[in-house]
Amino acid sequence: MPDISAEKWQRVELFYRLECSGNPFEDVSLEARFTSPSGRVIQVEGFYAGEDVWKIRFAPDEPGEWQWDVRLPDSVDSGVLICSDAPSKGLLRADSEYPQRLRFDSGEWFLPLGSGTEPLEPPGLPISGEPSVDAAAALQAWLDYLDLLVEHRANKLRIWLPPVPAGMPIQAVYSPWQLDPDTGSALFSRFDLSFWDRLDRILAAAAQRDIVVELVLFDPSQVCVDESPTLPIQYEELYLRYLLARTASFWNVCYSIVGSPCGASRWIERCTAFLRSKAPYPHIISAPMPPPGASVPLEEAEPAAQPDAVQCHLDMLPEAGVEVLSSLWSAAKPIFVDEARWVDADRPHGDPANPSFYAQERFWFWICFVCGAAPSRVPWQTFSETPTLDWIFNLAEFADGVSWWTLAPAHEVVAQATCRAYCAASATEMVVYCIGSGSGHKVVLRADPGNYQIEFYDPAVGEVISGASGYSDGRLPLELPEFDEDLALRIRRVMPPHSDAPAE
Repeated sequence: MPDISAEKWQRVELFYRLECSGNPFEDVSLEARFTSPSGRVIQVEGFYAGEDVWKIRFAPDEPGEWQWDVRLPDSVDSGVLICSDAPSKGLLRADSEYPQRLRFDSGEWFLPLGSGTEPLEPPGLPISGEPSVDAAAALQAWLDYLDLLVEHRANKLRIWLPPVPAGMPIQAVYSPWQLDPDTGSALFSRFDLSFWDRLDRILAAAAQRDIVVELVLFDPSQVCVDESPTLPIQYEELYLRYLLARTASFWNVCYSIVGSPCGASRWIERCTAFLRSKAPYPHIISAPMPPPGASVPLEEAEPAAQPDAVQCHLDMLPEAGVEVLSSLWSAAKPIFVDEARWVDADRPHGDPANPSFYAQERFWFWICFVCGAAPSRVPWQTFSETPTLDWIFNLAEFADGVSWWTLAPAHEVVAQATCRAYCAASATEMVVYCIGSGSGHKVVLRADPGNYQIEFYDPAVGEVISGASGYSDGRLPLELPEFDEDLALRIRRVMPPHSDAPAE
C-alpha cells in the first residue's frame, strides 16, 4: 500500500472488504498496530461498517514516520504513515498542577460550559433507519445546533447513547443496537449502523467547531441493585469495544460511564478498567461518585478503575449544592455537573414553566464556576435557544478576564454578606458571586493586606456596570451597586501584601 500522509490528530481510515457468512460484528476480528517515530505502540481494533467493509480508524499524535500493520483473518497488511506537525489541540486531560482543571495537549486551558444531555435523535425528526431524506434533516438539525452552541461559546456537549426509554428488554425509539422487528427488543450482538454513522458525523462536525463531546455510555437501569448488569457482560464488552473502534480517534471525545448517580461502584470500576485497557488513547473517563454506603469509594479503587473526572446531579438549593461541590473538589479531579436544578418545596422539579427557572439556571452556572465545576444546561432544553445560552456567553466573556484555572473555592473568604455570596480565590485574584437584589448590600472579605481593584459585572446583561478600589487590612469591605437577581465581582490585588496603606 502507498504511504499515507496525515496531519497530527487527523483521522485516518483503512478499508478492507472481507467475507462473513455469520455475524460480522462478532465473527471477524481485525487488529492494527501503529508504531510511532519514538517507538510507542498504539493498538487499534477494527469495526464492521456495513456492506462487507471493515475499517481501522487511527489518529497519529506524534509527527514523523509511523509503521503500521493490520492482522486480517488470513493475512497481514502493512505500510507507512507520514505525520506532519500541524497545529492541533490534542487530547483533553486533567492538569498536573491544577488537577481539577482541564487542559489540551497543546497547553490551551479548557473551561467546560456546556449543553445538557442530548439524544442522538433531534426531537420531532424520524429515528435511525428511516429514509435518507429524514436522516439528512436530522443531521442538518445537529449542524444548526452545533453552530448555535459555538455562537454562544458553549464548548461541551453531552450525548446520551443508551436507548430511551431505558430498560431491558429495550423497546426504544432509537438504539445503538439493532432491534428485533417482532418484539422491539435489542439484539445485543448486532449494531444499528445508521445510529453509529450519524454519531460519526456529529463527532466530526463538533471537532471542526472545537466542541468537546461527552458520550454517555450506559443508563442506570442497565445495572441491577446487586450490581449485576442486566446487559450481559459479553455484550457489554462487545459494545465498548465497538464504541472505541469507532470513536477513540476523535480528539474531542470523552466518556461518561453511566448517565446518573447509582450505587453500583463495583460495576463502574469494572467498566472503567475495561474501557481504559482497550482504549488506544487516554481519553477522559467520568463517572458519578457513589452515594454513602456504596460498596467501595471510587477513590479507593485500583488506579486503572478510577475515573479521571467525577460527575454529579444538583437537584437542590444552592447552599446544599455548594456543600456537595466543595466535597467533590477535595477529590482533586475535574467535576462535571450534568444537571443542576433549583429544587425546593415550591419548585420540586425545577419546573421550566416557572418564570424564574432560567434565572435560577444562570445562578447554578455561576455557582459551579466559583466552585470549580463544569456546568451544563438541563436536558429538556434540547436543540432550543433558551436564555441560558446567552448567559453562557456572558460567563465565558467574564472568565476571559481572570486566570480562572488558578482559582479554588474559598467560600470562607466571605466574612460577612447581606446577600448570598460565594467566592473563589487565588494568590492574586478573587471572584465573588452574589445572589439577591436591591441596593445597600455589603460584602466583607477576608483578604491579605493591600490595595484591590474591583469590577462589578451583571451576569444577565453581560456588562461591567461599575468599578471601585479598596484597601484591606485583613478585611476588605465592599459596598455593592444596586443589582437585580445577581452580581459578579472580579477582584485583583494591585499592591503587595506587606505594603503600607495609601496616605490619607
